[in-house]
Amino acid sequence: MNKKLVPRNIERNAILTKQQKIHLKSEKVDPKILNNIRRTLEKKLDGLTEDLDIIKNSKSLENWRLLQFKKFQELHKVLESTVMNFKPFYPFAVKTFSKKVGTKKFRMFWMDRSEESNFSTERIFEPSFALRKIKHYFNDDSFELLCWAVENNLIPCYKNNAKREEDFELAKNDELYFLKLQNTRDFTNENKVRLKPEIEKERLENNMMWDYINKQFKMLNKKLYKKYGVTVVPKLGTFDVSTLS
Repeated sequence: MNKKLVPRNIERNAILTKQQKIHLKSEKVDPKILNNIRRTLEKKLDGLTEDLDIIKNSKSLENWRLLQFKKFQELHKVLESTVMNFKPFYPFAVKTFSKKVGTKKFRMFWMDRSEESNFSTERIFEPSFALRKIKHYFNDDSFELLCWAVENNLIPCYKNNAKREEDFELAKNDELYFLKLQNTRDFTNENKVRLKPEIEKERLENNMMWDYINKQFKMLNKKLYKKYGVTVVPKLGTFDVSTLS
């Protein structure tokens, strides 16, 4: 047999080699071998995505794609179940610094996205992992609050837009402020220079909507207070009625 005609990866029909399949099907894998497989797979996933995109768009393979419908359907099911099993992870670290406002000092927080952890540990899926470099600063209540802020994507991504612990406490009890922190976390500052135009467009639309709602409620409150001595406070999905004495 002509050796030049034999493909190098004859033992592999897809991404994994025969030996890698044996390792991954075993109950326990040597950490060094597992890390090597992970690194290899990261590179191959990029290549696989590119290859599938070429296959999807190739006019030369149009008829072949139709004939392989069942196989693509099976692949879709596997990929769909894989995506459904994904969960949030927190590779970036929250950082802190002190800021003096008047006579008071506040500790400010921001998410440093320039340093991504490559730890392959279960802890990376816990919000507390993002606080690994600063957790010694806090008591249990503060630590729990910051974990909540990390989990809900409230920590700003830029130092000059850093927020205080009090901001996260406020967001926990105010749905509008909660949304504001979420929608502005990618801003380089609080007023302008946005990273994502679509976020800014959505923010402006939300502001216009709430401006309109607030105007309507002001008009309604005048009538309610005059007749019943109560006012209505708008909230997301509901409203509160408060009696004024």
